[in-house]
Amino acid sequence: MAGVVGRVSLRSSVSRAALATGIAVIFTQSALAQSVQQVRPQTQNEGSGAAAVEGSVELSPITVEGNSPNALNATTGLARLPGTIQDTPQIVNVISQQTLQEQNVTTLEEALRNVPGVTQAIGEGNGGLNGDQFKLRGFEAKGDIYLDGLRDFGVYVRDSFNAEEIQVLKGPSSESFGMGTTGGAINTSAKTPFLQDMFGATIGGGNGPMGRATVDVNRKIGEATAIRINALYHDQDIVGRDHVHSDRWGFAPSIAFGLGTDTNWTLSYFFQHTDRTPDYGVPMLIVPPGTAASKGLPITEFGVPRSTFYGKETDHDVSNVHMLTSRFKKEVNSWLTISNDTRVAWYRRDFATSGPVCAGTTTSPAAYAASCSGQFFAGLDPTYTYTGGSPTYLQRSWGAQNVLTANAKFNTGFLRHELVVGLDLFYQEDHRDAGQTVGTKTAGTVRNPNYLNTGYALLPNPNSLRHSTGGDIGVFASDRIWFTDQWSILGGIRYDRYKASYRNFNGTVWTEERAESDL
Repeated sequence: MAGVVGRVSLRSSVSRAALATGIAVIFTQSALAQSVQQVRPQTQNEGSGAAAVEGSVELSPITVEGNSPNALNATTGLARLPGTIQDTPQIVNVISQQTLQEQNVTTLEEALRNVPGVTQAIGEGNGGLNGDQFKLRGFEAKGDIYLDGLRDFGVYVRDSFNAEEIQVLKGPSSESFGMGTTGGAINTSAKTPFLQDMFGATIGGGNGPMGRATVDVNRKIGEATAIRINALYHDQDIVGRDHVHSDRWGFAPSIAFGLGTDTNWTLSYFFQHTDRTPDYGVPMLIVPPGTAASKGLPITEFGVPRSTFYGKETDHDVSNVHMLTSRFKKEVNSWLTISNDTRVAWYRRDFATSGPVCAGTTTSPAAYAASCSGQFFAGLDPTYTYTGGSPTYLQRSWGAQNVLTANAKFNTGFLRHELVVGLDLFYQEDHRDAGQTVGTKTAGTVRNPNYLNTGYALLPNPNSLRHSTGGDIGVFASDRIWFTDQWSILGGIRYDRYKASYRNFNGTVWTEERAESDL
């Protein structure tokens, strides 16, 4: 019995080592027998050498193989970009599930800190474009964010609870993704069902305070059918800032049919609710006083606590995201595969903020002394104001996209081809109704700001309405020709017909603009 235990222990240990290192280990019958001989002690009734081996319990040969994960050998998961990452003629950075877990990543913005060439914009520009505002290689990328290869055009903070991995394709990508994508594209692969039962959960906390919990459940409900549900609850107060929070919750159920067969269909729904406080920071003081060399420095550089919040209790950024996605794939035969991906998405965002200002001037020493900055440096506690660029609005958007793709693999003589042809249809509507402050929005002083909203209210502004639409029809084709297993050439072409309209109501009349473009 001791010999049997020793043999099982050896096999399991080496198996684990093989899986960890990627080295294949093969046990032969003689090797197993030898391991038993070394572990099992002889008794008085047993002989030595061959006799001891013959007395051992024989097991059939066992082969243990392991492959180390390599992102270069992985696929993008997109029908428009078949083949591996290594075969994609672009710089592609992949943030794996392992990296997301090891770094305890909670948002897309946190994940993209791993990728050079991606920067986070603060979202300025006529309307408070908060949420995820990225630049790729210096180019605006707010319209180049994708989920499973389909556009995710909403303005919100994207949590990573439903992300399997994140891919960043750098460089012009219009042949594959269409309009925009000058700097590249950011694509998140969502978690999808698989044929195995699994349960996972995380619970975490941190400063602020912050509490976070996620659940990931996968269940096999048939020979080729499975369901998966991911859920999130995140409650966070921002460290070092009074009255500022960032809370969100969401869930993402999905069901897949035909897993492991030549015809599979995945239907998924994604919802995320976000309730956060937009924080425009602290006022800037003009220093040194009244000179042409004056510059702005944060008031916290001069003794005011960093935690001081200059906004109002009515400041809010509340958004809801609904996305329904269908992904269908049919392997018609050994050389032809048809894919059709469809998404309909709705976004709603209610936003209001207050931008604090402690003005100063360099026109004259007397004017500077009378300004907020001048009074502060004179030892007084002046009243700050709110910038006129503090936006308030309700934004409602919806959009739909369908991408039909055919992948064909064939040979012409000694040349191997991988042909991709497809049709990309996209439509989007956006309604943005401005708000207004009714009453007096009292600011308070720089050392004692007024957080309460007494004396005023936020109401819709019927004299500032913006409505816009956009649609695109794109056809694309590409062919990779392989000369050898190591050498290939890829060529592609795409044609887009894009239409857009914009309507603005200023309280008296509607003005409208239309644009059409062939790309």
